[in-house]
Formats: sequence, structure tokens, C-alpha cells
Amino acid sequence: MKKSLMLFMIGLLMLPVTTKATTHLWFWINGQNANTLTQGDNFAWELDLAAVGNTVAVEIYLDLNASRTIDSGDYLLDTINLMDGEQGEGPGDSSAVPDGLIYLEFGPFGFAAQNYILRATDEDESTASNWFEIIAMSDPPATVSGYQRTFRATYLY
Repeated sequence: MKKSLMLFMIGLLMLPVTTKATTHLWFWINGQNANTLTQGDNFAWELDLAAVGNTVAVEIYLDLNASRTIDSGDYLLDTINLMDGEQGEGPGDSSAVPDGLIYLEFGPFGFAAQNYILRATDEDESTASNWFEIIAMSDPPATVSGYQRTFRATYLY
């Protein structure tokens, strides 16, 4: 009996220990989980945190070589610090409730047509990254047309 108990205890010690960490960064385009959007589509992103109430730094990169990974050829556009449950000024957690998830809903999105990468780094230094691509709007909803009038002024000196 003692041997069985000892083997059971050793077995428990050998089980992998998992710690909570930032594990996903997903994009929602027009309500669907996707990575490609057209300018003007509704855009949102979601990420999980290592602990409720944590702050995460989100870096936005131009993926200039379209590799879908951050490398030396990419350009860091900006870093945004977001706190779980805080809406604040500018982008913030849309849920406004500390729940271990940050969800940002931007609505119609109009960045330039290009490839992008986001990397989220949580307080515990765990990271998650993902790529998205923006395609140019093929048929803009508005156009400008008209004609140019010319006029000539005469100056008297």
C-alpha cells in the first residue's frame, strides 16, 4: 500500500505544470474569425491575458515582406498599452469588465491596404502574435466628380 501511494505521489509530481499565459490573439472581421479584410469592414481583435486585470503591450507592425512573422524587414508602427476592463481614451477593452480577455471593436476599419502583424506581450512576458491583411476597397461608396472653372484676374498697378 505504501509503495502504491509513493508511486502515485511521484506520478503526480511528473505531471506537467501549466501556468496561465497569453495564448491567443484572434481577429474578427464582420463578426467572423478571419485574417483578411477589405477597407471599411468591421474589425475587432481579441486576446487572453495571464491574469485578470493585467496590462498588455500590443505592437502593430507593417509586414513589409508579407512573411506573416516579425523579422528585421518589418516596421513597428505603434505600441498600445491596454488594461483588462479599462476603456480609457483611444482604444480600450470593449467589455469594460476585468475578465482576463481584452476585446477591441473598431467598427469600419480604414488602414492602408497592406500586410500587418500584431504582437501582444503580457505582464508575465508571455506573447501571442497574429497577422492580418487589408485589401483595398474595389468600389468606393462615394466618388468626387465635377469640372474645374478657371478665372482670370487682372491686377492694376
